[in-house]
Amino acid sequence: MKDRTAALRAMLSPRSVVHVGASEAGLYPAGIFRSLAASGIEVFPVNPNRQAVFGHDCFRSVRELPKVPDLAMITVDRAHVRPVLSDCVEAGIPAAVVISSGFAEAGQEGSAFQKELEAFSGKILILGPNCAGFANLSAGIVATRFAGSCCVGGISFVSQSGALMMALHGSFAARGAGLRYLVSVGNQVDVGAEELLAFFASDPGTTVAAAFLESVKDGRAFISALALNHAAGKPVVLVKAGRTAVGSALAATHTAAAAGEAKVFEAVCRQYGAILVDDIDDLVSTALLADRCGARLSRRTAWITQSGGLGSLLGDRAAKAGLPPPPFSDGLRSRLRELELVPAWQPILNPVDVRGEAMRGAAIRDVLLPFMQADEIDCVGLLFAKSPYRPIEAETARTIIAVRDEAPAGSGKPVIVVWVGNTSESYVDDPQATSAVVLLVRAGIPVFFQAGDAIGAVARLALWNEARRGDHAGLA
Repeated sequence: MKDRTAALRAMLSPRSVVHVGASEAGLYPAGIFRSLAASGIEVFPVNPNRQAVFGHDCFRSVRELPKVPDLAMITVDRAHVRPVLSDCVEAGIPAAVVISSGFAEAGQEGSAFQKELEAFSGKILILGPNCAGFANLSAGIVATRFAGSCCVGGISFVSQSGALMMALHGSFAARGAGLRYLVSVGNQVDVGAEELLAFFASDPGTTVAAAFLESVKDGRAFISALALNHAAGKPVVLVKAGRTAVGSALAATHTAAAAGEAKVFEAVCRQYGAILVDDIDDLVSTALLADRCGARLSRRTAWITQSGGLGSLLGDRAAKAGLPPPPFSDGLRSRLRELELVPAWQPILNPVDVRGEAMRGAAIRDVLLPFMQADEIDCVGLLFAKSPYRPIEAETARTIIAVRDEAPAGSGKPVIVVWVGNTSESYVDDPQATSAVVLLVRAGIPVFFQAGDAIGAVARLALWNEARRGDHAGLA
C-alpha cells in the first residue's frame, strides 16, 4: 500500500460499506448497521443466515456484492475474521474495520488469531481488532453504535478504548464541543493511534488532536506525530493510562497494551509539546477550549465574578496551575471605579468581585465592555455562582454575546463563561432551545461548570502557546 494517508482518509470517508455480520440483534451487529444506514451512504449487509437486515436485502458473502465497496465493517466471531478478510482482499476492498474481539487481549489463544490478521499487512488497511469503529462527524458518517447528535467542529479524537470513545461522544456533545473524527483503534494490528495522530496533523479540518492511550505501539511514529501537530500549530491533548503498576496491569487485559515507562512518556510529551492531562474531564475541557479559542489564550486573562469566595478559589487554582491572574493597570482600575462596579472600600483585584446585580441581564454590558476594550487583556472569564433554580438568564447570555461581537474586527478576544452550581442545564442540539447555555455555546463561547476545569484548561493552553512561541522553556 503506497499511500497510507490517502488510504486512511478513504477509510474514514467511505461512500459505500459492506457490513459482514450485520444483524437485527446484538449491540454491534445491529447498532453499527443502523448507524451506517442512517448515515446516507450505500450499505450492503452480509449474513448467510438472514434474508434481510432492517429492510435491506442480505448477501451471503462478500463475493456476491454487485460492486466493490470502499470499506468492510466486520462483526463476526473471531474464527471467521481471517476468511472474511481474505474475501475482502480478493474483492479489492481497500480497508476493513474489525469490531470482533477475543484476540491478543484474550491471552495466548487469542494472540494466535491476531497473528493471522498480521499476515494481511500491506494487502488491506485494518482498524482493530477489538475496536468500536469510528465516526466522521463532518461527513455525517457513523460507523459505530452511538446515537444522538453533536456539534461539528475541529476536535479529532482517537482512543484505544472503544467504550471511552462512545462515552466521550456524549461528554463532548453535552458541552457543545465541535467534533470532526472519533476513532477507536483497539488492538492496533495495523493502524495505530500514532498514525491517526499524524493524519490529524495533516487534516485541514482538524484544529486539535486528542487521544486516550494505554500504550504506544511505535515510539518513533508517536514522536513524529507530536512534532507534526506542533509544527502545524495544533495542540495534542493526551490521557495516558498505565502510568502506575496497577494501571499497566489493567491495560494489558483490555487491549493487549504494554503501558511502557511513565517517566519516559511524560518527558517525550514535554519535549514535543503535547498536553498531558490526568483524567477524561480535563481532556474534554482542554480540547473544547483549544478548538474554540486556543491560539488566543494567554496569561493576560481577566476573571470577573459576583462571588468573592469563587474568585478566591479560582485565584488559588490559577496560581497552582502556574498561571496566577495578572494585576490590572491603574487605568483599568480607575475605569471600573468610575462605573461603580465595585464598592469604594473594596480593592480591585484579579479576579475582580463586582456587585451581583451587575452580572445580570443588560447590566453585564458595563462589566464586560471595559475588559474587552483593554489592550492589556487577551481573554475574559466570567464566573457565575448560581443555583439551578436561579439560572443564568437568557438576556444575560445575549448581552455577553453582543459585547463580544462588538470587539474590533480581528481582535478575536475570547470570552469564557463558568457557571458553578448548575446541575440541570447542558447543551442540546435544538434550534428551538433558548437557554443561556445553548445560546452561549451556539455563539462559540465555551461554558464550564467547574472553576478548576476552566482555569486548568486556560493555563494548559496559555502555557502551550508560550512554549510554542519560545516565550518560556517547556510546558508546565
